[in-house]
This record gives sequence, structure tokens and C-alpha cells, in this order.
Amino acid sequence: MTAILGGQRRRIAERAAYQCEYCHLPERCAGALHEVHYIIPARHGGGNVPENLCYACLSCILHKGTDIASIDPLRPDDMIVVPLFHPRQQAWAQHFRLVDGRIEGLTPVGRVTVRQLDLNDLQRVEIRRRLHRLKRQP
Repeated sequence: MTAILGGQRRRIAERAAYQCEYCHLPERCAGALHEVHYIIPARHGGGNVPENLCYACLSCILHKGTDIASIDPLRPDDMIVVPLFHPRQQAWAQHFRLVDGRIEGLTPVGRVTVRQLDLNDLQRVEIRRRLHRLKRQP
């Protein structure tokens, strides 16, 4: 990825309220700084513009990689390619809901994103549960 300068990184982090734009894990709970990441990677035609950049935790970045779509887990036999969640163009609450620390996909976009980015790995679910108990979950 092209280097993101400090001021641009800070603006993107502030826009995301310092939480991952996919799994909503606050940076302060992640154990590592979140990174600026391409939503649509350059290899798929994405550019280094604010509309194509998001703030994401390392787990989401590693699971997403350069992927932009997957097959809906509820309809694998249909083999219909569904795009992953796009934080600049879509509202999180339209595609996901949080239930007892777990993120549920409400739409095909939500379901493929939950599965592809492994949004419900045990560590992140437990962190979200603890934040909820402390009333600090965004």
C-alpha cells in the first residue's frame, strides 16, 4: 500500500472513531494499532483516495487481504458472488447486528463479510462482550 502520511492517517482514524470499520473493535482494545487499508485494492482498480480507505484492525486486514467478494454462506450452491461490506458506501447497521458479542450478518453482504473476515473469532467476541458489560461498546 502507498504510504499514508501522519495527517491523513489521523483523519481516517478520527473518521472511524478509532475503531475497526469492519468488526468495530476499538483500537485501544486491539493490542496493536489499527491500519489504514484499501477497501478496493489497487489490483481491483481501487485508488489511494479517502473514499477507498478505511481504518481496520490487523485481524480484519489479514483475513480480507485483497478480496472484494465471496459466496453467500446461506446459498453456496447458487455460487452468486456477493461483494464484501464497503465502509464508505454502506451503513454498518444495515448489514450487521451485534448479539452477545457476536456480529450477525443480516444481508448477503453482511454474511460474506462476517465469514471472510472471521469477525466472530473467540478473542474479538470476548472483547466485545467485556466492552458491553462495561457499557463501552460503540
